[in-house]
Amino acid sequence: HLRVTRELAVILVVGLVVRIFWMPTELHAFDGHEAEYFDIFRGERTISRGSVMLYPALQWLYWGLGKLGSAPWLLLMVSVVGSLLSIAATYGIGRRLFDTRVALTGAALLAVWGNHAFWATSAYNVALPLAVGLVAVWALLVCADERQTTRAAALASGAAVLAVSMRIETLLLAPLGLVLFFLRRPRVQWTTWALLGFGAVLSGLAIALVLSAGPLPGGEERQAAF
Repeated sequence: HLRVTRELAVILVVGLVVRIFWMPTELHAFDGHEAEYFDIFRGERTISRGSVMLYPALQWLYWGLGKLGSAPWLLLMVSVVGSLLSIAATYGIGRRLFDTRVALTGAALLAVWGNHAFWATSAYNVALPLAVGLVAVWALLVCADERQTTRAAALASGAAVLAVSMRIETLLLAPLGLVLFFLRRPRVQWTTWALLGFGAVLSGLAIALVLSAGPLPGGEERQAAF
């Protein structure tokens, strides 16, 4: 399931070139919440309980990464790798739902999409949670199509927990993933249901933990946004 075809490899290389060489990463300035993650990465800010503005999962990730080095590019590469993972996951989803041609088209469009490339060169919690959220959807499709689904179910659950632990809005992928899952009329083992249920419970606990520290972001601006 994880085999990278020659065509997908070319698309991933193109995506990497767009993100590292086409985007003006040398002009990048850490600002807003991203600057707070950058301070944690450099050891200038301590890890806190966090909230929807400063997720604990990303705090720990960036703190640990800071133990390996202090160069800003090291921090940004996390998002770059995450964006490439989301391209690969998009390919996997397209191939499961349609065919290889559709999968390659979707992956190629994502590789050169400016908005996606922009967030791939930022330490904000955008590229990475999107990537693991799409991995969760792909793993659900693998669960629906295959007979031996224990590992795929574990991956779907783990990826879903990680996604909502880094950005609560990725929860919006859950209804889509479940609809696609049940439309394929899966015949799975009881262990698969148990793992998926366990992932759902852990995701709910992760969301509750973050929300208990403060309200959802943009609460006062929501009406104006609509």
